[in-house]
Amino acid sequence: MVDFVMVPGLHGSGPEHWQTLWEPALGASRVMQHDWSTPALDRWADAVTQHLESRQRPAVLIAHSLGCLAVASAWPRIRRRVRAALFAAPANPSHFGFLPVAHHLEVPSLLLASRNDRWLAFEDAQQLATLWGSDLVDLGPVGHINVDSGHGCWPEGWRLLGGLLARAGLPLPSAASPDRCDRAHSLAGCD
Repeated sequence: MVDFVMVPGLHGSGPEHWQTLWEPALGASRVMQHDWSTPALDRWADAVTQHLESRQRPAVLIAHSLGCLAVASAWPRIRRRVRAALFAAPANPSHFGFLPVAHHLEVPSLLLASRNDRWLAFEDAQQLATLWGSDLVDLGPVGHINVDSGHGCWPEGWRLLGGLLARAGLPLPSAASPDRCDRAHSLAGCD
């Protein structure tokens, strides 16, 4: 058994964001930041570390945007607690004055990148995938993979998560299903 842990980016993930919609379907917890509007990488990485240290089971991390950088920054402290990681639309470290975090992850991981993400050029996504040892998935021109780019429940991401879990030898939770995500999507008024 593993815990699914959401690691949102700047400003958190609102009620219509795919991370929020996936949470009930996966029984996931969420890393909380003291200040969602201030990108302080050390503090964000500390929050990831503290959240994982409070969990009893190993985790599958599902990170978006700045949350991806927080996971990579925390990696030396959390690596023994993580079984797999999905990075969706990482933010460019230089946008925030950060240096690229070059920790090679020793677990199965996917970096899902867009060809027209204003937060990270595709070529930079390729470099991050190489630094982190993540498999790069080119999603085409899909924006920042958030609500503004039309990603609500995001079935393609759900499918990619399933493939990552299979590669890591992990099942989806028995209660998890895209139907639960779709119901959450409807309840959030996203239809």
